[in-house]
Amino acid sequence: MSSSISLSGSDKIDHSEGFVTDAATFNISDDLSVKPDSFQNSICQPMNLLGLENFNAIKFMTVEVTKKEILDLLKCALISKTPLTDIFLLKKQNLESPQLNTSVLDLHSNIVEENESKKLKIKVMLRKSNNKILFALGDADFADFILSLLTFPLGGVEHMLKGNSCDSSIDNFYKSIVELDSDTYLRSSDLKDKLVKSKLAHQFKLCDQLLPFEETPAIDYFIVSRYNRRKTGFHGYLTAFEEPSITSKELCVPLKFVEPQSSIGEEYGECGGRGFLKGPALYMVTDDLVVTQSTSVSVISFLSKLGVPSSDLEEKVITIGKKEGLSILKASLMSCSALTNGLGPFLKVKVQTFVKVKDENISN
Repeated sequence: MSSSISLSGSDKIDHSEGFVTDAATFNISDDLSVKPDSFQNSICQPMNLLGLENFNAIKFMTVEVTKKEILDLLKCALISKTPLTDIFLLKKQNLESPQLNTSVLDLHSNIVEENESKKLKIKVMLRKSNNKILFALGDADFADFILSLLTFPLGGVEHMLKGNSCDSSIDNFYKSIVELDSDTYLRSSDLKDKLVKSKLAHQFKLCDQLLPFEETPAIDYFIVSRYNRRKTGFHGYLTAFEEPSITSKELCVPLKFVEPQSSIGEEYGECGGRGFLKGPALYMVTDDLVVTQSTSVSVISFLSKLGVPSSDLEEKVITIGKKEGLSILKASLMSCSALTNGLGPFLKVKVQTFVKVKDENISN
């Protein structure tokens, strides 16, 4: 027998009001620096920065911002220093040949490696003629780490990389929010931490996760069953708050989250989940982070397609810890050669100074 249980209407939380107060206004510059529109922030300051001497040089435009522009802005914020110009003045050609600033990949002096942090051993196949990592081979834990990059919130990534995630405007935007007076301009003071120290969504943390992202706490749910004289049996509903008047465990039952990857409903552990992929198995991760299950045949086939002679190949073993993991994460935001640029400094490999950007419409 099955029954339908709905969430109590009083437990539904409305987040539609946004983050900033209704009366607050802001100036957003082309590099996504955000400043409150206040007496301290003079209107002449941005004019001086642009080298403008009179107001006649300023042209006002009203633009329509739709879902397309928002998505374009998100993409441009990761690869451009002038995203507003790129989007609203339709100068996207500026994005066709951005250069990778190799200095921003230097993480060695900023990262403290914990002694007991998780370590992974992988093999990398290096092409000696151009110092390019063709692919890496590792077990399910390494492949899970690569897949987990998709689960990391942008605010949490910026926080972990100390506001230096990539050579673009997203860093300016992050630092602006860090410096913003939350008591004056945000609807509540705790919203700033949610923005600049964003946590993983619940059930997306992995046990022994390589990078120490915190997880959003789970909401406690209860099934409340009440006897209804007008209907046969009990009537139940789902609530996020246990009703004080209900004390019997038979009438108020706490729910537990199950492991998403479990087929038998195992309880989700406090340390996190078991991962996305099945093991034991060997996985291949290419330089542009394509993940596939690996066999001897698939490796040979991949090398054959590249046309690389065996004399030009070199196999190396590298240990992946927090430093290396953050370096891969950072390189993945800036380059299509994430392994070469992320692990290159640890293998003394020259960083690939190009970023692949499609020249068609940014939004597809």
